[in-house]
Amino acid sequence: MNGALRQNPTIGTAKNKRKFRTFILFTYLASSVMGAMLVINFMFYNGRVTALDYHPAWFLLAAFIPWFYYDAWEHMFKANRKISLFRSKYASSSLRDKQVHEIKEKLERFVIGKQVYLDPELTLRRLAEAISVKPHHLSRVINQEFKISFTDYINLLRLEEATRRLKSPKYNHLKISAISYDCGFNSVPTFNTLFKKVHKVTPSQLRKNFQGLT
Repeated sequence: MNGALRQNPTIGTAKNKRKFRTFILFTYLASSVMGAMLVINFMFYNGRVTALDYHPAWFLLAAFIPWFYYDAWEHMFKANRKISLFRSKYASSSLRDKQVHEIKEKLERFVIGKQVYLDPELTLRRLAEAISVKPHHLSRVINQEFKISFTDYINLLRLEEATRRLKSPKYNHLKISAISYDCGFNSVPTFNTLFKKVHKVTPSQLRKNFQGLT
């Protein structure tokens, strides 16, 4: 069963760290330049106020450094907050390998054996209650074992059943939209998009191909 991997919220953190390090380097260089300008002022002008003190570069640096600092800090804060949320989501849901295996077996036995994926109103919470598992534990097992979300997992099972029916002469009298609804899809466009993504052909093309073989 193939599906899109869940996006890891830590993606982009390295970029933010590089940006922050760039800020530190820029601050160091800017401070060095300003320090050198002060030294020159005291050495050659005896500390008197000169035009050097009012050079436009001073104002540019004074305006740019706070903005750059705020921008870098904001990106780092957002990235760290996303990581914290991602970690805390599963912080209280530690599962041992044996538990993961047991939940996976219960899931497949119930979902595939009873074909509950055909229910268009099926939700993660309802499924978790049916197999006596906490919703966040069930979500984690699906993410970890199948590398896809709960919605993708259920929709791929629905797609397999719809594909089977489209290939069977027994269902030739039904419209494709009727088959998609019977298999649990609430939207025909969603069904068509997923079908073409997985099979590389439309439902009607696949049905026509198999009708030509019978």
